[in-house]
Amino acid sequence: MDGPSRLTEWGLKTCLPFWLDTGWDTVHGGFFECLDLDGRGIAEGRRRVRVQARQIYVQARCALSGFPANLDLARDGYELLRRRAFEQGGMPGWAHALDPRGEVIDERRDLYDHAFILLAQASLYRASGDRRYLADAQQLLAFLDARMKADGPGFIEAIGGPALPRRQNPHMHLFEALLALYEADPADETRQRLDALMALAQDVFIDRKAGVLREFFDSDWSAYPGDQGDTVEPGHLSEWVWLLAEYDRLCDDDHSTIGDSLFETARQHGVVARTGLMCAAMNSSWVHTDTSSRSWMQTERIRAAAVQVRLARPGAREELDIACARLFEHHLDAAIPGGWIDQVDGDGAPLSGKIPASTLYHVLGAIIEAEQIARPEDPTTLSMQSAQRDDRTEIPR
Repeated sequence: MDGPSRLTEWGLKTCLPFWLDTGWDTVHGGFFECLDLDGRGIAEGRRRVRVQARQIYVQARCALSGFPANLDLARDGYELLRRRAFEQGGMPGWAHALDPRGEVIDERRDLYDHAFILLAQASLYRASGDRRYLADAQQLLAFLDARMKADGPGFIEAIGGPALPRRQNPHMHLFEALLALYEADPADETRQRLDALMALAQDVFIDRKAGVLREFFDSDWSAYPGDQGDTVEPGHLSEWVWLLAEYDRLCDDDHSTIGDSLFETARQHGVVARTGLMCAAMNSSWVHTDTSSRSWMQTERIRAAAVQVRLARPGAREELDIACARLFEHHLDAAIPGGWIDQVDGDGAPLSGKIPASTLYHVLGAIIEAEQIARPEDPTTLSMQSAQRDDRTEIPR
């Protein structure tokens, strides 16, 4: 069985059903932040709002695709999160973290969190047709404009958190969420927001001469001092390959040359020879500064390779199969069925003792892309997706 077919089968038959059974905390409500290596939810510890939003997105996106899902769970999870985290602590916006019982333990307003809440809202609207989610999305964007817009392009990192370094990562995920919103509701205002972030990516984040994506910046978007300012993360390069292609699909544009460059940098310079895995970090001279691997980096490698397959780039299908094989070899095969070994070192030895729920969002992205490569014209899948879209306003609560 080839890589995309194997990943599709594992995803639809093992992974997604497993998380449907285990991801929700039946005692306190909400989604677990992580599971132990035996697949049991870890009840104690903080629960980041961004992780709750990612889990809501997963259920809504799976429902839209006809994958194993529970749209009611996504709706219930969102309503619970809204009650617990929205406009808590005496200010607008969404809080950063909760305790297991839903009490706010960190009131900061974080850009990264709001990006994933927006992604959840857009996906819920698209899956259900309920315009309340669209209204909530517009309210969130109004908050960002009023309270988190920076002088000049982009947004501040957080209210109540560190101002520096400025990072491309939360802006990348806001771009992703706006793409989802634009697909659900192609409004001119959303397109303008997308174009502004695309300009920031091309003018600041993406160094086309070096073929890299910069991560950290000073307050004026100049390079951040020291080694941190020269950090390159192959996983994020891979994410941008997919995001550029998604922007082009929705906005009828062509940034494939930039995507090709980022893909080649990640593929040629970002892979650790001993493991065949994409490294966590390197610098612009291609020196690996962190040879460990997180499972999400490999799933983003799969998404990027799938984009290149669709663009008929030479070597892309081989890269896709290799990426799938390395993901199984180092992160999936040794884990409980449906889970993953989250982190391994540069020799492939496991480093993590938990299964982060946040990674399911990345895993789903790889499953979606793999499924499209493995069975692009599967009539069963297509009919399920069509029925989900046609009947989205009548899904029972």
